[in-house]
Amino acid sequence: MLGPSVARRVGRAGRGGVCGERARLALATNGSHRKSQLAIEHCYRVREASPETWVFWVHASNEARFEHSYRGIANCIKVPGRQDPKRDIFQLVHDWLYDERKGRWLLILDNVDDANFLLKTPSAGRNRETEGKRWQPLINFVPQCQHGSVLITTRSRIAARGLVDERDIISVEPMEMSYALLLLQKKVGPQEKSEDVVELAAELECMPLAMVQAAAYIVQRRPYYSVQQYLVKFRKSDYKKIALFDNKDIQVREELRRDSEAENSIITTLQITFDYIRETRPSAGDLLALASFFDRQGIHEELLRVKQGQHERSSNSVQVWEDKDSSSQSSADDSRFEDAIQMLRAFSLISVDMDGVNFEMHGLVQLAIQHWLKKNDQLGTWQKESLRIIAKSFPGGEHETWTKCQTLLPHAKKVLSYKPGEDKEATQHQATIASKTAWYLLHIGEYKASVSMGRRAMTEWEKIREPGHKDILKSMWQLGSAFTRQEKHEEAEVLHRRSVEITQAVLGPEHCDTLISLSYFASALERRGKVELAESIHREVLQTRTGILGPEHPHTLLSFSLLAQALSGQGQYEEAEELHRRALEGREKIWGPQNQRTLDSTSFLSIVLSNRQKYEEAEVMSRRALEGREKALEKEHPDTLTSVYCLAYLLHHRHRYEEAILLYQRASSGYTTTLGLNHPRTQACLNNQLSLERLLHRQASGDPSHEPRHEVVDDSTDQPYPGPLEVRLPGAELLPKESWWRKFKKKVHKA
Repeated sequence: MLGPSVARRVGRAGRGGVCGERARLALATNGSHRKSQLAIEHCYRVREASPETWVFWVHASNEARFEHSYRGIANCIKVPGRQDPKRDIFQLVHDWLYDERKGRWLLILDNVDDANFLLKTPSAGRNRETEGKRWQPLINFVPQCQHGSVLITTRSRIAARGLVDERDIISVEPMEMSYALLLLQKKVGPQEKSEDVVELAAELECMPLAMVQAAAYIVQRRPYYSVQQYLVKFRKSDYKKIALFDNKDIQVREELRRDSEAENSIITTLQITFDYIRETRPSAGDLLALASFFDRQGIHEELLRVKQGQHERSSNSVQVWEDKDSSSQSSADDSRFEDAIQMLRAFSLISVDMDGVNFEMHGLVQLAIQHWLKKNDQLGTWQKESLRIIAKSFPGGEHETWTKCQTLLPHAKKVLSYKPGEDKEATQHQATIASKTAWYLLHIGEYKASVSMGRRAMTEWEKIREPGHKDILKSMWQLGSAFTRQEKHEEAEVLHRRSVEITQAVLGPEHCDTLISLSYFASALERRGKVELAESIHREVLQTRTGILGPEHPHTLLSFSLLAQALSGQGQYEEAEELHRRALEGREKIWGPQNQRTLDSTSFLSIVLSNRQKYEEAEVMSRRALEGREKALEKEHPDTLTSVYCLAYLLHHRHRYEEAILLYQRASSGYTTTLGLNHPRTQACLNNQLSLERLLHRQASGDPSHEPRHEVVDDSTDQPYPGPLEVRLPGAELLPKESWWRKFKKKVHKA
């Protein structure tokens, strides 16, 4: 079925002399778009509009098929001399076509995916007396004249460019849904429900060959089969999809003149194209193989910069551009990559966005490539490579990387669905991806998804790491934090208790990992109401760190802060204030007043000062934290917004409502944009904002029963002062930089 724009442009090829010098056009599609069917439909339209026009069909997939078709034309039009072995059949047909007295004609060159056999000049030494002018390229025997037109069908835009001008290439874009529904409904018949037909067309991404093949499968199994049953089977797994499309028993009715040797299966058709690409440009084949394992949309260029080694290609060896910076890559590498991309685009196997850096593939194209790789024992190699690339590319989940994390998240989920078996390296890649993804999901408030991904990370790490290994412990700490965010405090306590038992047994009671596990465990106990036990553990950790590392070490300062928070939860504000001041003083000395760790201590101190009714100093500290974060971070950064929220809360508490409401509005608007409306931090801020707005409304209405009073909504029931900072990742600093890890372990070892 021809769309209006395609029909309009192709129609010019059937009007002979009207086309003038543009009487040769190329129809470029990929193997999924039934290019031969488009050409057949055009032929019928030409004959209907002009019955006297000759229509000739040439199977042009290779030289032998081309010659066979020319002999068939010669026999059809009964060209004199066609049976003389000394006469050149190509020249005879050419001369007949060139003769204007024979009338108008349309010549279809079908399946010209490799134009080299048409364009190359035959080797020297041929007998020109017996072969006539066969020393010329075959394309010279396709006449260009006023009364004749040529339509070429191809899967390769590169082949098309070798035969026609760029302006004469008609690119057949994916079929519009409206036309896809017409085609599919026609093939399956009126007895099928329209909503099922719509779903099937969407699942098949409106690919004509796929729809025709699916319809044939359904029709041949009636009355025991329907579109709905096909959908159920299709959606079960990739294996089922392959079985449906690679079924040799499906009989697809072909129109007159289509090459009987051409494949009907979309899987086989795409695999033939893949074979050709691998033979002519191996780098393009490798790039396509890799792309088939990512999510089909939003495949960024940096994920695809793959090259083969300089030596013989191996199915078990893949090299990847490190892409550290543009200067580290040779121009030859860039050129090979661009050439490979160009070839895949020419075959319509990938498409590119307006920026030229993100690519997209049809899902069935990916499926066909994976099926080919599986048959050739290369599936595991490319799955492992896709895992390695995502493991390396996915950031750690910090706010400044959220955009990249969001872009890579679909790819991370896709590669995590693969089953690497006993391959330890592939399992490590999956564990790394799951860990990074879990942290990112935790930061953006997707707590349920974070728990699921955290469980996956911990399971994968436990397969390849010994008990007590840092990777396992980090996954336990992350998962426990996610449980806390879901308010599953019992599960968090159980998990952190387990990490403590493992580290104490394997690493010893004073190991840095043991102390981190104890800190997480104590924080979990606080939320379970076991505040006295939590306090004692925090004091024990603080004492141990002070003895080993000294009172000014960053880990010791962290323990000051954690113990202070535990004391605040019990209303012991005086000692909490002292500890927060010590943490703040130490952090200022190490990192300076504008460091984020220092600003965290500034914020916590502000909260304690407010609880002690030292409002003026609390406000000074709160504004200092906000100013510091506005300078160091962007205004929409969650930490900046939390400082805005803290200050709004403090001013609300002090009945300075006009300034407080403006700050609430800024914080809630920023949270909604950055974290989303349903994020707990957004909801807590909105609750306090709405509470204050109701109060101001009652004041404005002159309600005599209302007196100004503290009406802040408590978003943290176990805190006298509902510090918005409590919404932050608990103990985020418990994951120290590697340099601190090394120094810490050296001191523990010496001790």
